[in-house]
Amino acid sequence: ARVHIMIPKPSLFIEDEEPASASVLVKLVPGKRLKPDQVQGIANLIAASVEGLQAEKVTIVDSRGKVLSDQSDKNSLVELTATQFDLQRKVESYLEDKVSTLLAGIVGTNNYMVRVTSELDFNQVERTMESYDPESSTIRSQESDRVNNPDANAPGSQSENVVTNYEISKTVQRVIGSVGNIRRLSVAVIINGKYETIIAEDGSEVTQYTQRSDEELEKIAAMVKNAIGFDAGRNDQVEVTSMPFDLTELQETEEMITWAERMELLKLWGQRLAFVAAALFLVYLLKAIFVRLRPEIPVEKKIEEPVLEELEVPLETQLKMHKRKIVNKLANERPNEIAKLIRTWVIELESEE
Repeated sequence: ARVHIMIPKPSLFIEDEEPASASVLVKLVPGKRLKPDQVQGIANLIAASVEGLQAEKVTIVDSRGKVLSDQSDKNSLVELTATQFDLQRKVESYLEDKVSTLLAGIVGTNNYMVRVTSELDFNQVERTMESYDPESSTIRSQESDRVNNPDANAPGSQSENVVTNYEISKTVQRVIGSVGNIRRLSVAVIINGKYETIIAEDGSEVTQYTQRSDEELEKIAAMVKNAIGFDAGRNDQVEVTSMPFDLTELQETEEMITWAERMELLKLWGQRLAFVAAALFLVYLLKAIFVRLRPEIPVEKKIEEPVLEELEVPLETQLKMHKRKIVNKLANERPNEIAKLIRTWVIELESEE
């Protein structure tokens, strides 16, 4: 990453001061993206390192020129709308996962598609309700007023007026509605049919597609409704349809995976064979080095003596050579006795002299 910081010159007047700003160029690995919280963390780190720099004044872009930092006001309606949209996506993803987990065990992993559209109510409503219960009234106060009639002999010479005040029970409720309630759900489910392998007239195997029955689709729709918490009062809708899937891309993907696994296996065996070949070559090389370093011991070559009879040698010479051969043989076989014999001859010669 490369960081550029612009620090303005100090001014004597506050109204003439300009805020500091910074720009960051991030070089990302191809196919990788930074999450919003990671981008915000980079901005906060740079803002905390420079005096007077606000995180809102840090602009972060990638190597392609795409602005990663959010320059909108954090308290504006734009931020609120983004939060609402994120909450809506989380609700839809949660419901899709629930339905997918249910359908995976019924029709198989690659034999269904689920899409959920939710409408959430983000209006925060406050209600105040007052209710009265006339049956649970009690006397609060009572006033009586007696009036005397001037004619005492007349009947009803006295009259009494009674005023009674009743206290009726009152209940006051103050209700604040929660934000993000589900207003309406729409769920679309596509189920792949069944494939059966049959034998054609020519004896070849043919794959035949069979659509799922209406009874089976109704059962699946009932389970989907229970999974998402279907409410007819909200005008929720669930639609389950059986259609043939285009499995060409899936088959190509499986073939690519199989090919990759095969190449990985061949690579593994190639590495093992290369290791064995390298070990054998190392052994051969060490053996050759040892052979060169080992001193050579001369080996006496045995010279075959020619047969006397085959050579044209005089008889007297042949007899001398034969005697010499006998003497050499005796000297090799009985060296001690020959030594004694020679010592005896030497002593006899010395005594004669």
